[in-house]
Amino acid sequence: MTIKFSFYSVLILLATTHCAAPPLNYYTLSLSDNNLTSQTVSYTDNYPILYVSPVTLPDYLNTSDIIIRKHSLIISSYTGRLSSILSNEITNFIKNNLTKAYPNALVTDQNPFAKPTYQLVVNINLFDIQKTKDKQGILTCEALWYIVPSDKNIKIKKYQTRLIDHGQLDSDENIIALEQKVLSQLTQKITQTLQPMF
Repeated sequence: MTIKFSFYSVLILLATTHCAAPPLNYYTLSLSDNNLTSQTVSYTDNYPILYVSPVTLPDYLNTSDIIIRKHSLIISSYTGRLSSILSNEITNFIKNNLTKAYPNALVTDQNPFAKPTYQLVVNINLFDIQKTKDKQGILTCEALWYIVPSDKNIKIKKYQTRLIDHGQLDSDENIIALEQKVLSQLTQKITQTLQPMF
């Protein structure tokens, strides 16, 4: 009788703990565009192809966790997650923004069947949200990118930038919003360096 009571007590405790846990929400860095319309584009051989390679990040950041840092302590959110690992989210974010910027080019983050006209390689060395004071934070992004032409006679172009912005850290939504804000700035700089090619 005692064994049964203990077993059911554990079940009740687990059920109560599960019910008390906050719901886990999933986020994406790619915002939906309500102005999009259905369309089919037929790309001819004259269309340039821009292949966006998978973005690289420091290992500790390449997770689906929503992460901030307080000094040397890494803090993960227990109420939210990204829908996929951060490198995939950023790659998709950059690709979507470049697609809008260059409608006369085929921009893809999938290996194209045809040889790409240019390959974009982005290495993010630092993407750090540091908690500064109560519910406030600063995001520092350091990125290096290469524009690699298929034509071996054209030199590879290299660029580097450091971006810093502030924001609220009081919710997962605001953390994601701060990340999107800085990534939009990064994509804008990448777009400017690609303009002479497209």
